[in-house]
Amino acid sequence: MRSLFAKIFIYFLLTIVLSTLIGIILTYSRDREFPPMGHRHFAKQALAEYGRDAVRTYEDGGAAALSDYVANLRDSADVKVFLFGADGVALAAAQVEKRDEHMIRRLAKAAGRSGRLRFSNHPDVPWMASALTGPSGKSYVIVVGLPPRPALRHIFKAIPPTFFGVRSAIIIAVSALLCYVLARTLTAPIRALRQATQRFAAGDFSVRVADSLSSQGEFSELGRDFDQMAQRIASLLNGQKQLLSDISHELRSPLARLGVALELARKHADSDAENALNRIEKESLRLNEMIGQLLDLASLDEEGGTQSFSRFDLTRLIADVVRDAVFEAHGSDKTVRFEAAEPVFVRGDVELLRRAIDNVVRNALTYTAEGTAVEVLMTGDEFSGSVGVTVCDHGPGIPDDVLDKIFEPFYRVQQSRDRRTGGAGLGLAIAQRAVKRCGGSISATNRRPSGLEIQVRLPVEAGPASTKDA
Repeated sequence: MRSLFAKIFIYFLLTIVLSTLIGIILTYSRDREFPPMGHRHFAKQALAEYGRDAVRTYEDGGAAALSDYVANLRDSADVKVFLFGADGVALAAAQVEKRDEHMIRRLAKAAGRSGRLRFSNHPDVPWMASALTGPSGKSYVIVVGLPPRPALRHIFKAIPPTFFGVRSAIIIAVSALLCYVLARTLTAPIRALRQATQRFAAGDFSVRVADSLSSQGEFSELGRDFDQMAQRIASLLNGQKQLLSDISHELRSPLARLGVALELARKHADSDAENALNRIEKESLRLNEMIGQLLDLASLDEEGGTQSFSRFDLTRLIADVVRDAVFEAHGSDKTVRFEAAEPVFVRGDVELLRRAIDNVVRNALTYTAEGTAVEVLMTGDEFSGSVGVTVCDHGPGIPDDVLDKIFEPFYRVQQSRDRRTGGAGLGLAIAQRAVKRCGGSISATNRRPSGLEIQVRLPVEAGPASTKDA
């Protein structure tokens, strides 16, 4: 049971049930009578019941039958019964101590004279007496001594059977409802904090909870602490993105001037300097490409709308990307294979998805082994609701424990995919953000015996094709 709500609900419900049972047991153990014998109405009913049975037994069976009734009542319920005639003579009596006999006779005499219910102040046994008339019309006086407290095993026997039926069901239902409301109220702030944390982890740095928890005591303080933490982290991340964007923009101008200076240097350089100038040009191009990727990454991290979204044929887009990759792989012992499928239409930013799939295919082409082909597959159609684009290479793969990290900016697997490949670790990060912006997902798995498989999944938009779909 891992749910906090369920734990609180069950704990409170058990507490109520156990408290009720303990209260009943303690009441029986504490009180001399249950229900309180001082209640005159109950006392009259008890005396009437015992008296009616005793008189009927006596008039039907005589003194011997009455003695058996008195003895059985004493043995089974620890109730002592004395029945006196109108002349004050005891017709049957339970065994009591000698010191109590005088008190019992005096109590019977007082009840017979007054015709009213009488109680004794006996310290151990609650005695009571009352006058009554039998079926034959004769007058009697009944004296009853109840046990000082009932045996523990008889506690629930004394409770009316109906108590365990509808009444107990109503009590449990009301208790459960109260416990539910209480547990719901106590866990509501925790649920709000959990939902806010999930949204924050998903990239919504604007989420705040202090206002919704303003009247929740300690939880409101926790909400304010959460808001302060979220504000601080959002400020740091936004500052980092802004710094990255500013630096990338600022580097573009020196690189442009470096390109101009490089061309001027070529005109005045001799053949010995040509190799050095070519190296400078290559490195500047790589730096310029990385700056472009940084700018792309910064723009994808910003919240964007769907204004640039359109409906287009994903199959045609992938075919174009593969065609460009095959052209670039010309001259090496590598290639890219893609079997054209039926048109599948999706909605998104065409250029973003083109860039994403192009990055994935280029990444696979970089790491696949010589003499092998990168395989691009499409699965799903408009009837299944989504389409998958799988890109498989025959390279060394990556460790399973870092599969999720390859979509982080600048992350590189040093064991086999090091900087000799020329990348900066931004291609897959850009692909992941571009796919996510278009409502899709991207994941990576290792192939057996070797290679990496990256799958992009996008929602399909059903509908008839049009001449504008591209």
